[in-house]
Amino acid sequence: MLHKLRTIGCAIGLNLVVVFNSQAGWAAYQSPTLQTLSDVYFADSLDGWVCGAEGIFSTTDGGMTWVHQYNAQYSWPYYPRIAGISRRECWATGRGDTLLHTTDGGASWTEQSLVAVLDSMVLQEICFVDSLHGWVLSPRANHEYILRTVDGGTSWQVLGLPQGFFTLCSFVDSLDGWISGYDFVFRTTNGGYDWEEVSAVYNRATDLQFLTDSIGWITEDGPVLSTALRKTSDGGLNWSIQFWFPLSDLTTRLFFIDALRGWVVPFSWGDPVGAQIRHTSDGGSTWDLQFVYNPPFYFRPWRVFFSDPRHGWIVGEQGIVLKTIDGGVASVFDQDIQIPKQATLRQNYPNPFNATTTIEFNLSEPTLVTIKTFDLLGRYIATLMEDKRWRGTHRVTWDASALASGVYFILLSTSQGTQLMKAVLMR
Repeated sequence: MLHKLRTIGCAIGLNLVVVFNSQAGWAAYQSPTLQTLSDVYFADSLDGWVCGAEGIFSTTDGGMTWVHQYNAQYSWPYYPRIAGISRRECWATGRGDTLLHTTDGGASWTEQSLVAVLDSMVLQEICFVDSLHGWVLSPRANHEYILRTVDGGTSWQVLGLPQGFFTLCSFVDSLDGWISGYDFVFRTTNGGYDWEEVSAVYNRATDLQFLTDSIGWITEDGPVLSTALRKTSDGGLNWSIQFWFPLSDLTTRLFFIDALRGWVVPFSWGDPVGAQIRHTSDGGSTWDLQFVYNPPFYFRPWRVFFSDPRHGWIVGEQGIVLKTIDGGVASVFDQDIQIPKQATLRQNYPNPFNATTTIEFNLSEPTLVTIKTFDLLGRYIATLMEDKRWRGTHRVTWDASALASGVYFILLSTSQGTQLMKAVLMR
């Protein structure tokens, strides 16, 4: 049984926003963080979560705005993972032996410590097929375990795994599932009590997904910086190579929305260089190159997810979020993102204000941003922000409830210069 159960209060407020053109294909969205995003889940085209090095963020408008719901610091390789069930219910791995669970859309998260079930554990991967049945992979010294619940997390049972190192799991129902990592693929037909080796992998599997008890795909490391995409139609007993990615980074991700339509995202060092988003509409027999994302820094994709055949997201390092609203089929090799030509500080609103006001600013490039407030005599009041932010439109809230009525100044400082704005606090 679980212990150390507690509920974390209401979600932390709005972080930041990006403004862009509606366009066909894939586009880069501003994310709520500059740190790695390791997983993404959307219940529909609007409601979803992303998580990563700085915790869990949610959106109810398709990623236009984000709320920082669970604030925690994670380090590689144990970034959090998400297992969404609906727009209200979601599971995630926390730090150490902790699971996180929400049933109210993330307004509150319940922490569940599994230390009483299995001590000295770290949670590697999580998978739920419905609100009752879920599994968690836990690597430990010289052995790994998988934990199973059949009552929605009220209790967890420790099930042993074969000898090996497993980082991926995929279940299609309460009984049929697969695990992989290094060297092998194993299958269970009784919910994880017994495992049978069904295949070997060349070196290391980087992603794994099954849609039915027979159809599935796996991406795995190949020789000399290459990645192979393989498909099975008999539950993993036999696999055929569908695509070979030469000169690719060893982090290729995949997602299939049904047996015919899917996406795979390798980072290629070949031609063209960048994160190549490829799409199939025939189950993987042929693959079309939809989009190449090649920012001025190295971008490693961590997860691909589609809520339906049109709406999809890719998250990864540097806090990058890529999104499509048409399945990516009309992508062109550009990113038509509306950005200002220089840093701009907009008038706070409301103004005059009573207690709190919102400060909005635009950036034309990533830069260190400092926002400070001063009184009418030039005396320093507070620092509202001192952090790096990506290009786009951002907002920060100033709580001046402890100050007296009067005229104050807001100073924005970036690598593009400084701007000063007057604000009036009126009680």
